[in-house]
Amino acid sequence: MSTGNRTPEDHDRGMTFPRHRCLSLLLWLLIPAAVLALYLIPVSNRFTKVFALFTALIVWCGLFKIAWSHRRVRWVLPVFTVLAGVFLLLPARPLPGADALRSEYTSALRRYDGTRYIWGGESVRGIDCSGLIRCGLMNALFQQGLRHADPGLLRTSLALWWNDTSAEALGKEHAGLTHLLFAAPSINEADATRLLPGDLAVTQNGVHILAYLGDGVWTQASPGAGRVISSTVPVEND
Repeated sequence: MSTGNRTPEDHDRGMTFPRHRCLSLLLWLLIPAAVLALYLIPVSNRFTKVFALFTALIVWCGLFKIAWSHRRVRWVLPVFTVLAGVFLLLPARPLPGADALRSEYTSALRRYDGTRYIWGGESVRGIDCSGLIRCGLMNALFQQGLRHADPGLLRTSLALWWNDTSAEALGKEHAGLTHLLFAAPSINEADATRLLPGDLAVTQNGVHILAYLGDGVWTQASPGAGRVISSTVPVEND
Protein backbone atom coordinates (compact mmCIF):
# COMPACT_ATOMS: atom_id res chain seq x y z
CA MET A 1 0.00 0.00 0.00
CA SER A 2 3.01 2.28 0.27
CA THR A 3 3.41 5.03 -2.32
CA GLY A 4 6.76 6.22 -1.12
CA ASN A 5 8.56 4.80 -4.14
CA ARG A 6 6.39 6.61 -6.76
CA THR A 7 8.43 8.68 -9.14
CA PRO A 8 7.36 12.06 -10.60
CA GLU A 9 6.75 10.26 -13.88
CA ASP A 10 4.30 7.91 -12.14
CA HIS A 11 2.50 10.91 -10.65
CA ASP A 12 2.23 12.57 -14.04
CA ARG A 13 0.86 9.43 -15.61
CA GLY A 14 -1.79 9.23 -12.89
CA MET A 15 -3.03 12.76 -13.67
CA THR A 16 -3.31 12.54 -17.45
CA PHE A 17 -6.55 11.93 -19.36
CA PRO A 18 -6.89 10.25 -22.75
CA ARG A 19 -6.86 12.97 -25.38
CA HIS A 20 -9.58 11.40 -27.52
CA ARG A 21 -11.93 11.28 -24.55
CA CYS A 22 -11.34 14.95 -23.81
CA LEU A 23 -12.07 15.82 -27.43
CA SER A 24 -15.22 13.70 -27.41
CA LEU A 25 -16.42 15.38 -24.21
CA LEU A 26 -15.72 18.82 -25.65
CA LEU A 27 -17.56 17.90 -28.84
CA TRP A 28 -20.66 16.72 -26.99
CA LEU A 29 -20.65 19.93 -24.97
CA LEU A 30 -20.36 22.08 -28.09
CA ILE A 31 -23.14 20.34 -30.04
CA PRO A 32 -25.98 21.35 -27.65
CA ALA A 33 -24.55 24.87 -27.53
CA ALA A 34 -24.52 25.06 -31.34
CA VAL A 35 -28.07 23.71 -31.64
CA LEU A 36 -29.29 26.16 -28.99
CA ALA A 37 -27.59 29.06 -30.77
CA LEU A 38 -29.23 28.11 -34.08
CA TYR A 39 -32.60 27.94 -32.32
CA LEU A 40 -32.27 31.28 -30.56
CA ILE A 41 -30.75 33.33 -33.41
CA PRO A 42 -33.60 34.40 -35.73
CA VAL A 43 -31.42 36.01 -38.40
CA SER A 44 -30.78 33.86 -41.45
CA ASN A 45 -27.82 34.43 -43.75
CA ARG A 46 -25.20 32.37 -45.55
CA PHE A 47 -23.04 32.10 -42.41
CA THR A 48 -25.87 30.75 -40.24
CA LYS A 49 -26.88 28.30 -42.97
CA VAL A 50 -23.34 26.96 -43.37
CA PHE A 51 -23.12 26.73 -39.58
CA ALA A 52 -26.42 24.79 -39.51
CA LEU A 53 -25.13 22.33 -42.11
CA PHE A 54 -21.86 21.90 -40.23
CA THR A 55 -23.74 21.30 -36.97
CA ALA A 56 -25.97 18.72 -38.67
CA LEU A 57 -22.86 16.95 -40.00
CA ILE A 58 -21.28 16.86 -36.55
CA VAL A 59 -24.49 15.51 -35.00
CA TRP A 60 -24.66 12.83 -37.72
CA CYS A 61 -21.05 11.81 -37.06
CA GLY A 62 -21.72 11.68 -33.33
CA LEU A 63 -24.77 9.48 -33.79
CA PHE A 64 -22.85 7.26 -36.19
CA LYS A 65 -20.09 6.82 -33.61
CA ILE A 66 -22.65 5.83 -30.97
CA ALA A 67 -24.47 3.45 -33.31
CA TRP A 68 -21.22 1.80 -34.45
CA SER A 69 -20.68 0.32 -30.99
CA HIS A 70 -23.97 -1.59 -31.33
CA ARG A 71 -23.58 -4.26 -33.98
CA ARG A 72 -27.31 -4.73 -34.57
CA VAL A 73 -28.00 -1.09 -35.41
CA ARG A 74 -24.67 0.21 -36.71
CA TRP A 75 -25.84 0.21 -40.32
CA VAL A 76 -29.27 1.74 -39.69
CA LEU A 77 -28.09 5.36 -39.82
CA PRO A 78 -25.90 5.02 -42.96
CA VAL A 79 -28.62 3.09 -44.80
CA PHE A 80 -31.27 5.64 -43.80
CA THR A 81 -29.00 8.48 -44.97
CA VAL A 82 -28.40 6.84 -48.35
CA LEU A 83 -32.10 6.11 -48.83
CA ALA A 84 -33.01 9.70 -47.94
CA GLY A 85 -30.42 11.00 -50.41
CA VAL A 86 -31.67 8.72 -53.18
CA PHE A 87 -35.26 9.76 -52.47
CA LEU A 88 -34.40 13.46 -52.81
CA LEU A 89 -32.85 12.73 -56.23
CA LEU A 90 -35.96 11.04 -57.59
CA PRO A 91 -38.12 12.88 -60.17
CA ALA A 92 -40.83 15.15 -58.84
CA ARG A 93 -44.35 13.81 -58.64
CA PRO A 94 -47.33 15.59 -60.25
CA LEU A 95 -48.02 18.77 -58.32
CA PRO A 96 -50.84 18.66 -55.76
CA GLY A 97 -53.91 20.79 -56.42
CA ALA A 98 -53.25 24.52 -56.39
CA ASP A 99 -56.03 25.05 -53.85
CA ALA A 100 -54.41 22.60 -51.41
CA LEU A 101 -51.03 24.32 -51.71
CA ARG A 102 -52.58 27.77 -51.33
CA SER A 103 -54.44 26.63 -48.23
CA GLU A 104 -51.25 25.17 -46.75
CA TYR A 105 -49.39 28.39 -47.58
CA THR A 106 -51.89 30.78 -46.02
CA SER A 107 -52.13 28.57 -42.94
CA ALA A 108 -48.34 28.68 -42.61
CA LEU A 109 -48.38 32.48 -42.93
CA ARG A 110 -51.03 32.82 -40.21
CA ARG A 111 -48.86 30.87 -37.77
CA TYR A 112 -46.39 33.78 -37.77
CA ASP A 113 -49.02 36.32 -36.74
CA GLY A 114 -47.64 38.42 -33.89
CA THR A 115 -44.01 37.37 -34.45
CA ARG A 116 -41.67 40.29 -33.75
CA TYR A 117 -40.07 42.07 -36.66
CA ILE A 118 -36.29 41.57 -37.02
CA TRP A 119 -34.49 42.53 -40.21
CA GLY A 120 -33.07 39.39 -41.79
CA GLY A 121 -35.14 37.14 -39.53
CA GLU A 122 -36.65 33.89 -40.75
CA SER A 123 -38.10 32.17 -37.69
CA VAL A 124 -40.87 32.42 -35.11
CA ARG A 125 -38.41 34.29 -32.88
CA GLY A 126 -38.04 37.12 -35.39
CA ILE A 127 -38.88 37.70 -39.04
CA ASP A 128 -38.86 40.39 -41.72
CA CYS A 129 -41.21 41.00 -44.66
CA SER A 130 -39.52 38.79 -47.24
CA GLY A 131 -38.65 36.25 -44.54
CA LEU A 132 -42.36 35.87 -43.77
CA ILE A 133 -43.16 35.15 -47.41
CA ARG A 134 -40.25 32.72 -47.77
CA CYS A 135 -40.87 30.87 -44.49
CA GLY A 136 -44.56 30.45 -45.24
CA LEU A 137 -43.76 28.98 -48.64
CA MET A 138 -40.91 26.80 -47.36
CA ASN A 139 -43.16 25.39 -44.65
CA ALA A 140 -46.02 24.76 -47.06
CA LEU A 141 -43.80 23.04 -49.62
CA PHE A 142 -42.12 20.92 -46.96
CA GLN A 143 -45.43 19.82 -45.43
CA GLN A 144 -46.91 19.01 -48.84
CA GLY A 145 -43.70 17.22 -49.81
CA LEU A 146 -43.88 14.97 -46.77
CA ARG A 147 -47.61 14.42 -47.09
CA HIS A 148 -47.40 13.38 -50.73
CA ALA A 149 -43.89 11.84 -50.60
CA ASP A 150 -42.84 14.31 -53.29
CA PRO A 151 -39.05 14.83 -53.53
CA GLY A 152 -39.58 17.74 -55.93
CA LEU A 153 -41.44 19.81 -53.34
CA LEU A 154 -38.84 18.95 -50.69
CA ARG A 155 -36.01 20.01 -53.02
CA THR A 156 -37.77 23.29 -53.76
CA SER A 157 -38.25 23.93 -50.04
CA LEU A 158 -34.55 23.30 -49.37
CA ALA A 159 -33.55 25.50 -52.32
CA LEU A 160 -35.69 28.35 -50.98
CA TRP A 161 -34.04 27.96 -47.58
CA TRP A 162 -30.54 28.11 -49.04
CA ASN A 163 -31.11 30.95 -51.52
CA ASP A 164 -32.12 34.28 -50.02
CA THR A 165 -34.67 36.31 -51.98
CA SER A 166 -35.49 39.94 -51.23
CA ALA A 167 -38.85 41.65 -51.60
CA GLU A 168 -37.51 43.50 -54.63
CA ALA A 169 -36.37 40.26 -56.29
CA LEU A 170 -39.74 38.63 -55.69
CA GLY A 171 -41.41 41.66 -57.25
CA LYS A 172 -39.23 41.25 -60.33
CA GLU A 173 -40.07 37.56 -60.88
CA HIS A 174 -36.61 36.43 -59.76
CA ALA A 175 -35.78 32.87 -60.86
CA GLY A 176 -39.39 32.34 -61.88
CA LEU A 177 -40.51 32.21 -58.25
CA THR A 178 -43.26 34.75 -58.90
CA HIS A 179 -45.23 36.00 -61.89
CA LEU A 180 -46.60 39.51 -62.28
CA LEU A 181 -50.40 39.63 -62.24
CA PHE A 182 -51.04 43.37 -62.56
CA ALA A 183 -49.94 46.74 -61.22
CA ALA A 184 -51.99 49.08 -59.06
CA PRO A 185 -51.36 52.47 -57.42
CA SER A 186 -51.92 50.92 -53.96
CA ILE A 187 -53.36 47.90 -52.21
CA ASN A 188 -56.51 49.85 -51.49
CA GLU A 189 -57.02 50.36 -55.21
CA ALA A 190 -56.15 46.82 -56.28
CA ASP A 191 -58.91 44.76 -57.87
CA ALA A 192 -59.54 42.11 -55.21
CA THR A 193 -61.55 40.02 -57.67
CA ARG A 194 -58.29 39.27 -59.49
CA LEU A 195 -56.54 38.05 -56.34
CA LEU A 196 -56.32 34.59 -54.79
CA PRO A 197 -55.07 33.60 -51.33
CA GLY A 198 -51.27 33.46 -51.40
CA ASP A 199 -50.84 36.22 -53.97
CA LEU A 200 -48.25 38.87 -53.13
CA ALA A 201 -47.99 42.64 -53.32
CA VAL A 202 -44.65 44.45 -53.53
CA THR A 203 -44.23 48.19 -53.06
CA GLN A 204 -43.05 50.11 -56.11
CA ASN A 205 -39.67 50.81 -54.50
CA GLY A 206 -39.24 47.09 -53.79
CA VAL A 207 -38.54 47.48 -50.07
CA HIS A 208 -41.66 45.78 -48.68
CA ILE A 209 -43.87 42.81 -49.50
CA LEU A 210 -47.25 41.57 -48.25
CA ALA A 211 -49.27 38.40 -48.79
CA TYR A 212 -52.99 38.12 -49.45
CA LEU A 213 -54.88 35.73 -47.17
CA GLY A 214 -58.28 36.10 -48.80
CA ASP A 215 -61.48 37.95 -47.86
CA GLY A 216 -59.69 41.29 -48.16
CA VAL A 217 -57.09 40.39 -45.51
CA TRP A 218 -53.37 41.04 -46.01
CA THR A 219 -50.52 39.91 -43.77
CA GLN A 220 -47.09 41.47 -43.43
CA ALA A 221 -44.05 41.66 -41.17
CA SER A 222 -44.40 45.35 -40.46
CA PRO A 223 -41.29 47.29 -39.38
CA GLY A 224 -43.58 50.09 -38.18
CA ALA A 225 -45.67 47.84 -35.94
CA GLY A 226 -42.60 45.80 -35.01
CA ARG A 227 -44.39 42.51 -35.59
CA VAL A 228 -46.36 40.45 -38.08
CA ILE A 229 -49.85 41.88 -38.48
CA SER A 230 -52.92 41.07 -40.55
CA SER A 231 -55.30 43.80 -41.67
CA THR A 232 -58.28 44.26 -43.94
CA VAL A 233 -58.31 46.74 -46.81
CA PRO A 234 -58.36 49.68 -46.89
CA VAL A 235 -54.88 49.68 -45.38
CA GLU A 236 -53.37 52.91 -44.09
CA ASN A 237 -49.95 53.92 -45.46
CA ASP A 238 -50.08 51.26 -48.15
